[in-house]
Amino acid sequence: MAVELSIAGASRRAALERVLRPASVAIVGASDRNGLADLAVPSLERAAGVRSYLVNPVRPRAYGRATYPDLASIGRPVDAVLSYVGAERSAGVVAEAAECGAGGVIVTADGFNDPGRGAQLTDELLQAAGDRLLVLGPNCNGYLDARRGIRMSPAPALPIVPGSVGFVTHSGGFLSTLGAAGRVRGVGFTHLISTGNELDVGMEDCIEFLVDDPATKVICLAVETIRRAPEFFAAVSRATRAGKPVAAVKLGRGARSSEIARSHTGALTSPGWVYEAAFRQHGILVARDMAELADLVVCFDQLPPERWSPARGLVAFTTSGGYAEMFADAADDHGVELARVPRLREQLWELLPHHPVENPLDAGGRLNGDAAAAEALLRILSGHPDIDTLVLLWFLDDAGARLGKVFLESFTDLAESTDKTLMIGSIEDAAPGPWASRLPARGVAVGAGLATTLRAIRAMGTWVRERGERPAPATHVNLEEIGRPAPDEIVAADAGPILSFAATMRLLGQAGVRVAPWRLVHAGEEPSPPGFPGPYAVKLADVPHRTELGAVLLGVPAEGLGDAVGRLRRVAGDAGVPSTVVVQAQLAADGEAFVGALRCELGAMVVWGPGGVLVEAMRRVDGALAPLSRREANRLLDDLAATGVFDGVRGGRAWDRAALAATISAVGDLVARASWIASLDVNPLVVCADGFVAVDGLCVIEAAAP
Repeated sequence: MAVELSIAGASRRAALERVLRPASVAIVGASDRNGLADLAVPSLERAAGVRSYLVNPVRPRAYGRATYPDLASIGRPVDAVLSYVGAERSAGVVAEAAECGAGGVIVTADGFNDPGRGAQLTDELLQAAGDRLLVLGPNCNGYLDARRGIRMSPAPALPIVPGSVGFVTHSGGFLSTLGAAGRVRGVGFTHLISTGNELDVGMEDCIEFLVDDPATKVICLAVETIRRAPEFFAAVSRATRAGKPVAAVKLGRGARSSEIARSHTGALTSPGWVYEAAFRQHGILVARDMAELADLVVCFDQLPPERWSPARGLVAFTTSGGYAEMFADAADDHGVELARVPRLREQLWELLPHHPVENPLDAGGRLNGDAAAAEALLRILSGHPDIDTLVLLWFLDDAGARLGKVFLESFTDLAESTDKTLMIGSIEDAAPGPWASRLPARGVAVGAGLATTLRAIRAMGTWVRERGERPAPATHVNLEEIGRPAPDEIVAADAGPILSFAATMRLLGQAGVRVAPWRLVHAGEEPSPPGFPGPYAVKLADVPHRTELGAVLLGVPAEGLGDAVGRLRRVAGDAGVPSTVVVQAQLAADGEAFVGALRCELGAMVVWGPGGVLVEAMRRVDGALAPLSRREANRLLDDLAATGVFDGVRGGRAWDRAALAATISAVGDLVARASWIASLDVNPLVVCADGFVAVDGLCVIEAAAP
């Protein structure tokens, strides 16, 4: 059995500080022949305040320096050990480092996931570390400290620009990828850290480190699998409270989706969708690839926090009507809203008499040579109370700097007299000239291309707005666990073990979800009056996908119940499924909704969307991790309000949003309290005159622990 590492709290943070900000480093396995340390050794020799030691038991010299045969021979503790030995020898290095008082070991070796020896090697590594030091990795690419120029990594020698972005990735290959993308966009970095298999040090630890780092203003993540979800989201929340935005890209968004398709909820979602929904719930900005991830942090990195704006009043201007039209189209494509400022027309009419005053603003060629006109325009725009963000559309190469010298200087000078967001964005994707790289120091952000400009503005505006508006996620505090159902309430089915229809409906009712009246007819029983008026829906009770079997009969009158039950029992016999029948009130409905939940490594994800044919046709669902507060449930409804479903379907009555939010919140509390629920579908949830009523439910449960 694996040993749990137990360095915790302040001791853990202090140890991680030693590893990621070392004053002394030992490189074990340093050799001129394998080249793995080719970048680390010279970077450490150049770094101020760092002593480095090379350890090689078989080669007395490496990189022109004498080596030590082992860590003990160094004669003093070192902060960080960078291990380039293979998996079989890694546990020995970790044990020796622990004996010598090291802060931690960076294990670059792979092979710990191998089906043969992998588990044993992992246990050996854990045993060697015990609770004495940290392990970063294994199968990681180490880290880069861009501000100190330290490369504790074999990552390619691409130039990484120092700046204010911290980056943590499960996949070490992205260290250089994001670094290169940042360089093109004028984005610089503090630390770029690879966590690999996360045997010990996880992404959440590194986020905490970056939150405490005064040089880091924004944090980027490349996520494969979150292994410790509560700690991860707690670290993200701490970053938000500290005023540090977090942006993430989920790797492998479509993989494994078939594994959770045991229910309707699973069929409508994918692991990537679940992660992105959880990210949005916790205020994490979501990117689709590494280029977009770099785009999202441009404004955060290049501008001080006091210049970050909600971008509710965004005005763009240029000297070309074509540029203005292109920017307007691109803003629509990227979901960036341009401000409508009616008073602006009156103020600019005399200055630009022959130009329509629209946003984006075509100011014409007059700005190129008329400094007074340029300054007057900027005074009007920057002084307008409804404008918080100004974007000048121009060229970022040296030719553009010469051509627009007059108004570019005026725009840059404006940063000295306003705290509004100022940005120069280019229409083309040409590389910015050296002059553009100096603009952020003057308080002006630079967007290299339309996509970069608009993504950066959207990310800044979204984070600033939602930091104060988005409800804090609910917690599991004071939620009492619901005991596992009795064996006679569990039914074996193709979907896995499921809760019986009766137990499911009772569970929903106890959780606060209204359910339609129902009555069971067991094998050998004759149907009797159910005690509620018809017409009736009659169906096989304990069958997951009964519609596919033809096991649902609608509009059955009281006198037809006997025939309906007999017919369904024959269907059950032919299909080899349980023959219990349920008689249910068939409700008059004005539309359907769908609420579900599924359990994954992040926790229990609650999902909702329009029901019936709409959920399949639109495939528009939204979700959040359970439990959900009412306010958070209402936020989910807001995200799908644009579909128009709340206005009533096909002329039906408008939906009661408060009742729907209450149902979503109730389902969230239920799955948070019942850890044995694998997935839950409340479908359909019909819209009735007095609110929402659950007509059916499918509850797949986790197999009992042996």
